[in-house]
Amino acid sequence: MAKEDKNSKAGDLTAKPLRLLIVEDSQSDADLIIRELKRGGFDPKWKRVETSHEMEALLDGETWDVIISDFKMPNFSGLAALQLLQRKNLDIPFIIVSGTIGEETAVAVMKAGASDYIMKDNLSRLTSAVERELRESEIRKAHKKADEDLKIAVGALEKSSEEICDLYNNAPCGYHSLDKNGMFIQINDTELKWLGYSREELIGKKKFTYVIPLEDVNVFNKTFPVLRDRGYIRDIEGNFVRKDGSVFPVLINATAVKDEKGKFICSRSSVFDMTEQKRIEKDRALLSETISASLNEIYLFDSKTLLFKYVSRGALENLGYSLERILKMTPLDLKPEFDRKSFERLINPLVDKTKDMQIFETVHKRADGSVYPVEVHLQLLDHGGEKIFLSVILDITDRKHLEERLRHSEKMEAIGQLAGGVAHDFNNQLAAIMGYAEMLADRLEDKNLRGHAENIVRASRRASDLTRDLLAFSRKGKMRSIPVNIHEEIEEVVSMLERSIDKRIEIKRILKAIPSSVIGDPSQLQNALLNIAINARDAMPNGGELIFTTENLKMEESPLKDKYPKNDTGHCMKISISDSGIGMAQETIKHIFEPFFTTKERGKGTGMGLASVYGTVNNHNGVIIASSEAGHGSVFTIYFPVIDDVPDIIDNGKERFHAPKKATIMVVDDEEILSNMVASVLKPFGHRVMVCSNGTEALEMYRKIYKEIDIVILDMIMPKMSGRDTFLALKKINPDIKVILSSGYSIDGEAQSIMDAGAKSFIQKPFNINELTNTINDVLGNK
Repeated sequence: MAKEDKNSKAGDLTAKPLRLLIVEDSQSDADLIIRELKRGGFDPKWKRVETSHEMEALLDGETWDVIISDFKMPNFSGLAALQLLQRKNLDIPFIIVSGTIGEETAVAVMKAGASDYIMKDNLSRLTSAVERELRESEIRKAHKKADEDLKIAVGALEKSSEEICDLYNNAPCGYHSLDKNGMFIQINDTELKWLGYSREELIGKKKFTYVIPLEDVNVFNKTFPVLRDRGYIRDIEGNFVRKDGSVFPVLINATAVKDEKGKFICSRSSVFDMTEQKRIEKDRALLSETISASLNEIYLFDSKTLLFKYVSRGALENLGYSLERILKMTPLDLKPEFDRKSFERLINPLVDKTKDMQIFETVHKRADGSVYPVEVHLQLLDHGGEKIFLSVILDITDRKHLEERLRHSEKMEAIGQLAGGVAHDFNNQLAAIMGYAEMLADRLEDKNLRGHAENIVRASRRASDLTRDLLAFSRKGKMRSIPVNIHEEIEEVVSMLERSIDKRIEIKRILKAIPSSVIGDPSQLQNALLNIAINARDAMPNGGELIFTTENLKMEESPLKDKYPKNDTGHCMKISISDSGIGMAQETIKHIFEPFFTTKERGKGTGMGLASVYGTVNNHNGVIIASSEAGHGSVFTIYFPVIDDVPDIIDNGKERFHAPKKATIMVVDDEEILSNMVASVLKPFGHRVMVCSNGTEALEMYRKIYKEIDIVILDMIMPKMSGRDTFLALKKINPDIKVILSSGYSIDGEAQSIMDAGAKSFIQKPFNINELTNTINDVLGNK
């Protein structure tokens, strides 16, 4: 009796199903055939027979895609099996697989109608032979149907020529006829529509070679004589060229029409557009290759046993298991936090269809025992009546690291705000301490006591340095805006590098920019240049070249042209820092200025270096561009607007003194000790000083006597009314008011906006007597 496949399991989802009848007396040989077909991408459902009765019963009772037969068997033969198939008039590919067949016998079998023969010691040909025969079988069926349709149409010609013409022209495949010279003499509407021509453009005017690519012309010139001599050609794959020049794949079958003497009259060809079939084949191959090659973790596992049925290569590489081992495992072996009951609770909503997908986070355990965080996307699929789970796993290690960095950043931001607040309040107190101490030092006649007062002043200044560091940490520190010679800053950076850099790194300077000064903070600009240079140093572990270059460009030739369409000089400075190091990939360059992004090993970089460079360049109204190529070094290019002449910039930190012009001054500050100190400092110089503790009080007083007041010294941070609101209200009373802003913070965004709105100067707490009196003198115009 027939032997059937009882051990078949659902295989790869991309495997092609195959209904296979095996005529073979050896089970082991049949197993070899099945194994080879599975390796070739098929999922065979098969039965094996050894006698003609068994074969005939299965041919009558079931449908088969292909028959594979041994040639010689004790009770049957391959030739007898072929003849039985032919008697049944079934169009099923018949392939002989034998280890004993000779060449003459093989030729005889092929002439008898066998599709192919394959030696048992060369089964590697089997998959391609089956694929070819299946394809040709489908085409024959389609061709047979087309021929049958055509016969029906011809038979009905007497009844309705219009019906025949309609059937011919609207057939799903193309039809055409060629004369003995290959000229079109007939073509249906389907083929015309594909090609984009009218019938008049082709019939009697164009040869078949007109609608095929040049590279296919030689093939036609060889096959057309074969058609005329043999009488037919089958399954010729080629391409057609449309009128618009586009190309599409076709499959052609042709028959020769001859007269009663056997003389060739014309050919009749059926043409199948293979575009969709080729696309499906390409998509299927791409899908299979993509899933196999994907570095993502993709799993299929049984809905009952939970055993893995398929595991992607990416999963195997990430986990460190062999395929043989992991196919004996379940998801519970990878997810230590789950047991059977808890996992079933998780998948139950998929089983009872209350959910289409479950998405959750867990951890996966590698073969070496290490774990890593993952996000799981889980679905239940129905594959041919079999319920299987599809699980796509995302490794979220980087996301978790980023979340941790974000939490750290938020914590540091909170600490920074706290530090800034403490520094601001401390500066208010320091200002009073420093002011009173300076007054004591000036007025005490006793040398020892005066020395003590001067020590208080010096200690206050050291404390002021500490608060300046706190403000810098909180990003509310002072940013100076003075002329900075970039060439001098480059020389400073080079000097620092030469003392510490690897001697194998050669530093070069090509400084051509004249002028070479910009407005900015020299310390910040120097740090930015140094940060880039340090990154360049790290990119050259084996030595190389580090080059600083400057030159002037016209503004319209630079990336600054949109920012400064008409600046004073019409020029900008281009600063290039290049290295001959390992370079960066384009994907890295996209993220190089992002906070926390680093290519260095953990613990060897914060990812803030180039982010701070980017911030500094932007704060100085510049543009920075990074360019690189892996293995070919990197170039960082910075563009700044330049200045020709050095303006007269007030540096409030410089110790100088002018005898102040006598004035009436209003001091507005909520710190009573500070405002009293300012009054005490100014009165000996002949100033008249009025003190207000908040904005509301200041407005009431100013409204009454604003004509008498020359200057208002206004604190930025006050209760009831802020410094900004107080300034705007005062300016409404007197648009020409002269205001000196004072704050424990630097001249930040809000202070700068008040300066832009008309405040005359800014002084940062704590300040000394000279700073205060010089600022007042500058605002009064007594220089």
